[in-house]
Amino acid sequence: GQDVDASAAYPRTVEHALGSVVIEQKPERPYAFRNQAAFDALLAVGTDPYMYGTFEGRTLLAYQLEELESEPIGLDVGDGVNLELLAAEGVDVVVAPAFAAEDIASEQLDQIAPVVYLPDDTLDDVPEQIRILSEVFDLDDDAATDALAAFDGTFAVELDDIPRSVSAITLRGSLAMYAPGSAFSVALQRLGFPPLGFGGLADAPPTSTDDLDVSEELLADIDSELLIGLPVQRADEAFTELESGPVFQAIPAVVDGRYVKLSPDASRAASNGSVLSIPFAVNELIEVLADLG
Repeated sequence: GQDVDASAAYPRTVEHALGSVVIEQKPERPYAFRNQAAFDALLAVGTDPYMYGTFEGRTLLAYQLEELESEPIGLDVGDGVNLELLAAEGVDVVVAPAFAAEDIASEQLDQIAPVVYLPDDTLDDVPEQIRILSEVFDLDDDAATDALAAFDGTFAVELDDIPRSVSAITLRGSLAMYAPGSAFSVALQRLGFPPLGFGGLADAPPTSTDDLDVSEELLADIDSELLIGLPVQRADEAFTELESGPVFQAIPAVVDGRYVKLSPDASRAASNGSVLSIPFAVNELIEVLADLG
């Protein structure tokens, strides 16, 4: 751990995904750019976001609510960020995924507080996310170690009866199948599963992150041994209707009893691909597979 007084540890320069930034004092009111990767990375190191941006009416998920000690302020950023409000609330650091750099610049968030960018390309970025935030908040070594151990522990499970082929289908605006290089697929591979595939409907390299849009008429041609359904929030009813249709019921995995469905919360968690969301989705999948027998 660190014994130095918090005020003596600042100012400090923190290297992040897109360069470096000077943190003048220990942040107490972090703003998470949207309620996904940055939000979860803060929670993983034991730091509640003070405020966060949300859009399209998205609410916090079950695993996020469980981790929070106090309820953060959610701001709808669909029409842009209210800089005056952030300044009035005393936001003292902005945490964002690297891919959001252009949005951060256009919103001029760096005029409110220093911006810390987290790498967010693959699950391999998790240790670096933890390192960056540990430096920003002057956390002791145990906090970082515990955060990484909790994440890595998700994949320490030994599973029996690993299928030879797996596909995952979701409904989020349109019907789509998860790509083999998606974060959810990479997580399953850490458990010993093969990469998520398109069930014979199309070919894709193992590293591809491009999901495949499919039409309902082609669903019965999916030949994967295991099929995972991921009905995201606000599409649950439509997904249930899809499941009851004759084409879906004719999918070989469904006929053979090798179809499982995650809850809407876990389904959205799988698509978030964060340090907390992926373990949440994976743990639920392990539970439903155990029930499958």
